[in-house]
Amino acid sequence: MITSRSLLISIVTVVIIGVVIGAFFLVGSPAKQRLARFDEQRAQNLQTLRYSGVDEYVRRNGALPNSIIDLGSVLIPNGIDTYRDPETNALPEYAKTSTETYSLCATFDLPSDPNIAPVSDVFWSHPAGRKCFDFKMQSTGPTSKSSVPL
Repeated sequence: MITSRSLLISIVTVVIIGVVIGAFFLVGSPAKQRLARFDEQRAQNLQTLRYSGVDEYVRRNGALPNSIIDLGSVLIPNGIDTYRDPETNALPEYAKTSTETYSLCATFDLPSDPNIAPVSDVFWSHPAGRKCFDFKMQSTGPTSKSSVPL
């Protein structure tokens, strides 16, 4: 015979299991959340490299850096190592494609969510896998330049 106490325990157990399963569907598994955090860090790294790295290097030197290592001189005090991939420890990819254009690339674990991705910067919208973002240096004043997406 089922007592009211065992019925209550059964109901509470089913509710708790339902909440846990629902949470996984709503927010994703802990492993997926970890990958999303890695991707967020990658996007932030590329954004900082663009503005505080490449743009600042051009302001100081009048030309694009030849390699990502050259950015170490403007990324003080931490240097370029701060921007290593959180999962693989590799440096982001930088390629000078002409005297005025360059690419920054990273490999993302997950596609960005178009419903929640900020639209303020190009790095927040990306597919899963390797993605390169292309930029061109553009004059923003008589003596300054900044990069704009191509």
